[in-house]
Amino acid sequence: MIKPNFTQADIQKYFDDAEERIEAAILHQLRYVAVGFVANARKNGMYQDQTGNLRNSVGYIILKNGQIVDGNFTGDNNIVTPKKKRTVNGKSVVNRQYGLGDAKSSAETGKEVAASIAAQYPTGYALICVAGMHYAAAVESKGYDVITGSAKQAKKDLSQALRRILKRL
Repeated sequence: MIKPNFTQADIQKYFDDAEERIEAAILHQLRYVAVGFVANARKNGMYQDQTGNLRNSVGYIILKNGQIVDGNFTGDNNIVTPKKKRTVNGKSVVNRQYGLGDAKSSAETGKEVAASIAAQYPTGYALICVAGMHYAAAVESKGYDVITGSAKQAKKDLSQALRRILKRL
């Protein structure tokens, strides 16, 4: 008679560990592709960004079953947006001006756009990369590359990353 030297709990633990490793690999690869997308879009955007708002609105979120598990909309602190001086109670006050004309940062605007798209992906994994300013599409329609080139590269990189994951499995 053959007796196993493992239990049902050992088998379950093995599969749980494998699932965690696979999930970590997927998230790592999605993050890698997303960071590349953001860097490429900010660096190689073929337009003159007078305020820095459009480049600062570029970012990403990663979803797992509809929940945001990672994201980055930090903006680029090296880009200075124009400032507007006004007087309040006889004192000069300086306010930053953003592309939408309100107090939101362009990075926050990008994050909100990505979050609104997230509702379309309630299951599985999703990588959402955006340029969040409302005029991004208008800039692209004039023949300038805001994120289209970066999105094509990200799609290619993601395909390669998924093939690497499947090969390891």
